[in-house]
Amino acid sequence: MAQAIPIVLTVASTAVGVMGSLQAASAAEQQAQMQKNIYDMQAKHALQVAEYNAKVLRDKADYDAAMLRREGNEAAAEKQREALDRRRQADLTVSRALAVAASSGGSAGDPTVLKIYSDIMQVGDYNVQSAIWEGTDMFDLLYSQAELEEHMGYQRANMTIYEGTTQSSILSYKGDAALYEGKLKADQYRLQAVGTALSGASSAAGMYAKYAPSNTYAETVSTDPFNMSGGGYDIPTGVTVTRSPY
Repeated sequence: MAQAIPIVLTVASTAVGVMGSLQAASAAEQQAQMQKNIYDMQAKHALQVAEYNAKVLRDKADYDAAMLRREGNEAAAEKQREALDRRRQADLTVSRALAVAASSGGSAGDPTVLKIYSDIMQVGDYNVQSAIWEGTDMFDLLYSQAELEEHMGYQRANMTIYEGTTQSSILSYKGDAALYEGKLKADQYRLQAVGTALSGASSAAGMYAKYAPSNTYAETVSTDPFNMSGGGYDIPTGVTVTRSPY
């Protein structure tokens, strides 16, 4: 019974080593999967944040552009009203000039009256066109600013999406790498378990061969009961002979 103790201890130690390696392999896989899940969540969050920020930038660009276009429309409309007012002022000035000329005894066909009328109309036309040009310039300027604001806002939004996608891809890659490394480590632990099992089996087999009970026994004989000497075996009497029970 005592001879079996080393064998039992070897088998038990081997089993413990194998189980420890297998548990370490499972733990490595679980930890790797957990890391991948964390990286995947971070990647998804990074993409969501980028999309949200991009939407904010696009909305802001749209709003600012709309305000600039509105301002351009209002400026153009205001200049249109100013042009009409200048036209009325010019017409009023002509009417007054004609009235003054008539009260002074002049007529509408008088060269002096016609000259005054022409000068007033030219000044009035210039003032009207100036107001229209100013409104057009302000309209074009503000609309150009609106288009630029939209373009720059959407460019910033696209850059935000690009940065978020890049960060998301990097995090996803890290997750895949962590999972791959975990599987490699788990495979190493499993190979270690196989090596431990093989080593333990070899040690147990060696101990069994060393400590196992023998299938032969020794017997001292004084005669030759089996007539082995007559069979060509030269066995003297009074010696120890090892026999097999089978």
